[in-house]
Amino acid sequence: MTNSDDDLIAPMVERIGLPFDHVITAQQAQAYKPSRKFLEHAYRAIGVTADETVHVAMGMYWDMKARYALGFRGIWVNRPNEKGNPDWLPYVEVADVRGAADPLLSS
Repeated sequence: MTNSDDDLIAPMVERIGLPFDHVITAQQAQAYKPSRKFLEHAYRAIGVTADETVHVAMGMYWDMKARYALGFRGIWVNRPNEKGNPDWLPYVEVADVRGAADPLLSS
């Protein structure tokens, strides 16, 4: 899920060189994060419900705020070691994306 347009993200996805089940862009959603419309579109496109979803993301404002409003569980990847927003709890905080594996595997 990216706040980008299709033509901008396509070369990045290609460079990553790994298969993705879904690439959801703001262009497809016709909305930008943290808009609820963006996340609602993404979850509909992927075909999941709040009970089946853990939103793993780096953006406190762009991601954790919106996923909280929609009732999705969250893992915040806090690489810069910033202060989180307690208004958008609960979420699990990890230092890097590798740290997201433990809470995902233990749930």
